Amino acid sequence: MIQKFIEKRNRIIELIEEVKNSNYFSDEVITESGINKSLANLKSGAFKVALIAPFSAGKSTFINGLIGEDLLSRNILAETATITTLKYGKENKIKVYYYDGTEEEYPGINDTQVTFEDLKRFLKEKTTVTRVESEEEFVVRVEDSVRAVDVFWDVDLLKDGVEIIDTPGLYSSYKEHKDITERILTEAHAILFLISPDSVGEVHFTEFISNYVENAKRSNLDAEGKHIFFVITKIDRFKKEEIQHAREELLKVLQPILPNPQILEVSSYFAMKSRMYEKGRFSLQELQSDRDILFIDEETGYPVAGPLLTEDKVPLIKEVSQIEKVEKTLADYLEYKNNYLIDEVISLTLSMFEREQEELQQRIQMLENNFKNEEVNYQQKLESLQRDFARDVEELKQKTEKRVIEEFEYNERGQSPIVNLVKEIRKYETPILTEQVKIQSMKAWQARKNELNQYNGKRIMQEIIDILKINIQTAKKTFIQKVFQQLERRYTKSMEEFIGAFKDFEKEVLDNFVKELDLQPIENHSSFFNKEQVLNEVRNEVEKFYKETALECSPAINERIDDLINENTSYRRKPGLLNAIKSFFGKAEMIKEFNQYRYQQDFRQLVDEVTDESLEVLRMEVTEIEFAIEEKIRLINDKVKKGLKEKIDHFQKWKTRNMKQLEEELSIKKEDMEEAISAIEQKVSSLSLKYEEVRQKYLDILVLEEGDISEVQSVS
Repeated sequence: MIQKFIEKRNRIIELIEEVKNSNYFSDEVITESGINKSLANLKSGAFKVALIAPFSAGKSTFINGLIGEDLLSRNILAETATITTLKYGKENKIKVYYYDGTEEEYPGINDTQVTFEDLKRFLKEKTTVTRVESEEEFVVRVEDSVRAVDVFWDVDLLKDGVEIIDTPGLYSSYKEHKDITERILTEAHAILFLISPDSVGEVHFTEFISNYVENAKRSNLDAEGKHIFFVITKIDRFKKEEIQHAREELLKVLQPILPNPQILEVSSYFAMKSRMYEKGRFSLQELQSDRDILFIDEETGYPVAGPLLTEDKVPLIKEVSQIEKVEKTLADYLEYKNNYLIDEVISLTLSMFEREQEELQQRIQMLENNFKNEEVNYQQKLESLQRDFARDVEELKQKTEKRVIEEFEYNERGQSPIVNLVKEIRKYETPILTEQVKIQSMKAWQARKNELNQYNGKRIMQEIIDILKINIQTAKKTFIQKVFQQLERRYTKSMEEFIGAFKDFEKEVLDNFVKELDLQPIENHSSFFNKEQVLNEVRNEVEKFYKETALECSPAINERIDDLINENTSYRRKPGLLNAIKSFFGKAEMIKEFNQYRYQQDFRQLVDEVTDESLEVLRMEVTEIEFAIEEKIRLINDKVKKGLKEKIDHFQKWKTRNMKQLEEELSIKKEDMEEAISAIEQKVSSLSLKYEEVRQKYLDILVLEEGDISEVQSVS
């Protein structure tokens, strides 16, 4: 489960913190190793799961199933009106953020004896709109003032940074709902589309899910969309054949968009009920009286419900729900996304041990050589090496700065290779993207033209505009994604070259020390410059700025549709003698005639005009995005320059400090030399033992099963 990975991560953090707090390394050594930065990244690794669904797909029940509480309203007429985020809290409470900047917390200071039902009622008031059936249509009442709601709940699933984000429905007619859902796509680490089996195959479902999945795919630099999952809900209410049919139909829709769509199944209601029972929320008798609890025992082939739901059969409810399979899939993805952070911090820690041992071994050799060879002036040689090292490091800094400027900022022609790359991508991609949007607009029109009449024109046009809007947003995200994917490749290639040059410099320095001071060459030297750490830092910066880059557009044309209806509506006098007589008195009855064919042609022309206007907006916005990306590039470049300089500075400080230490040790009197060498040898031995201990603890943590983490003993 998700907790399993988080437990492992936390145990790794404890392991590294214990190493940091031990007396093996100074604060300077730890800072210069880069461990602090990597450890901070590992600690701050929040995991946001966004839930997106058509209206009535069972989103609230799914969340209730995850947390094991009947907290969110399951009223089929209620839908989410704002972003509702579930986070961990030792005390259950709700925090409301209003558009005017004010906040409200419940329970407040003056609220006493607040019950679970009170919290549930307050949450419903602040997060849902209710569809109230009137004579002809649904009227929507909306809490316009609420911007967002955070629900803090004491549940293990939400510990250590896991957040569940409930978004407004996909089919909502309320514009703000769609905007909220589209915005949250870029913030989430994983996106779950919840789908009711009976909605799969509907024309609107296919259209909407295709557009939103394509949009969600562009919310992450992972082009394969590994962060997107599909959950077929309500499996307890449908036959196996119906679930299988829904899965097959869903695959048909998804495979053109995602190479390997990840489709799961769940009974949210069974998950909620089983977990509430485990918490002692109700008795076995109450569970038996629940008429919605009915399933087939796979072992016997017989149905289980009512009195047949005995104590030993209760665990089957959770098993049938498949909620743990959903959680494991999310946990596997979380592990996949964050394992590099664990690997990085462990690699840096072990490298720190290895380098320290190498330095100490060289100091022992120096002291022994100095002790045996009085005629060799090691002090003088060391001073010369220090001067050469200081000079060479400054040269490396200057060369690096010059190379960074040429590579990322401007070359000898005064042009920026990186900015030129963005311009080339924009020129190439814009015609392709506009054509794709145009095709989707025409598809939307073709799917609706036969149902068009004078009464539904505005609805149809709004649907086409909504599809245009989501496809334009997808096109912009596609452009941004392609740019940042190219930037990531470019920066990665350049960083590999920089780190390669740094390692060559480091080797040259070490080889020079070995040669001048008559030392033994170091086999398998643990480099000070960790390539993966540098590359991860750059990738994270690119990903961060990618998620921050987004724009909007939306045309409005209802008045023009009214004009079209008027232009295609005519009146003629009703035939007949009586009506002819009425006409003399201005009372003639008129027959209203509507030219459906011409209206359809005019409407098609209007669709074309709206599409063309939208495409022009897209072209302008892509250009604006290009300028915005150029600004992001400047920020990334600043980070790169600062990071590379910091790496060289840390290496310089570390090496200079070791040379100073060696210089002090060389001045020790000969009668004290053996004692000094013995002390260093003891430290080498101690470091070696601790290195093996840390490495073994790390391996032990990786193979432990959930709940066994406590078996790993602390590193003293």
